[in-house]
Amino acid sequence: EAPGARRAFSSEGAMREVMRGAILPQNLEGAIVGAAATGCRFLLCDRGSEFTVREILADMLSSVDRAKFRIVARLSADCHAGQDAAARQCLQMMRELGLEYLDGCIVPWPGARARANLDGDAEPAAPRPDRATCNEETATFLRSWKAVTALVQAGKVRCLGVSELGLWQLQRVTEPAGILRPTFHQISVSLRSAQHDVVRWCHSRAIEVVAFLEASPTVLRSEPHQKVLQKVVDETGYTPAQVTISWALQHGL
Repeated sequence: EAPGARRAFSSEGAMREVMRGAILPQNLEGAIVGAAATGCRFLLCDRGSEFTVREILADMLSSVDRAKFRIVARLSADCHAGQDAAARQCLQMMRELGLEYLDGCIVPWPGARARANLDGDAEPAAPRPDRATCNEETATFLRSWKAVTALVQAGKVRCLGVSELGLWQLQRVTEPAGILRPTFHQISVSLRSAQHDVVRWCHSRAIEVVAFLEASPTVLRSEPHQKVLQKVVDETGYTPAQVTISWALQHGL
């Protein structure tokens, strides 16, 4: 972990920035430029969007100090395809983004066990598989994790993170001796699920939680707690999105 990497993902900094507009819809340019205009300096780039993001970043970084931006690459599932596939994919994303280094890299869990949902919905944890599958998935993940750890040591990536893991997966990732512990854990939350167990577990081990919260009017109107939300909105005068973000921050996100 590079000096200052954990501070870069602290709940007092990046968390508020994420909630202020770092979730990227299909209109990447409008999302990135709009988020940056509000002061957001956190950008998560998924595999496949590098060239579009690169063009936008080139314009933005011409007038903004690169050191103030936190750019994170989230690898795709095929990063586990070979011994060094994760490291190669990470370096390729960095080059295609036109960057000399990445502030963070998210290594996904192999297979379909992760709860990652690119639509932003918080899904319940997948049931823990049998022991043989647990061991196989863990071994595959740690192989890729060790490969990307070398990039941290080389200064190409400042820190590593995981995404949408359950408690058993987090335990498997942090138990082995000599393994670089994740700096942050990216999760999706909603009024239906604040993932208290995962958040408490991460906080107790100094792993920052980067929460993606969908607070669009369409989503909030479909929430099962919509009546309670509307009551708070009426009493406080704040917007539904502001109340939802306040709720998330009060839950340690």
